[in-house]
Amino acid sequence: MPQISRYSDERVEELLSELAAVLEKHQTPTDLSLMVLGNMVTNLINTSVASAQRQSLARSFAQALQASVSEDKAH
Repeated sequence: MPQISRYSDERVEELLSELAAVLEKHQTPTDLSLMVLGNMVTNLINTSVASAQRQSLARSFAQALQASVSEDKAH
C-alpha cells in the first residue's frame, strides 16, 4: 500500500527535475550520480535525524528503494 505524502506531487517532481538537471548539466555518469546522491542521503540522515532514529530510518529508506526498483531487464 503506497504511503500518503505530506508533499504535493508537483513539489516532488519539481525538486526531482532540478536535481536531474544538475546531474545532466555536469554530464554525470550513473555511478557518480548514485555516489553523490547516496552521500547526500547519508549527510541528511546524519545531520537532520536524531541519533537514536538513524539506523531505523536508513533501513526503511533502503527497503523503500529496493521496493521501488523495477526488475525490468530493459534500460
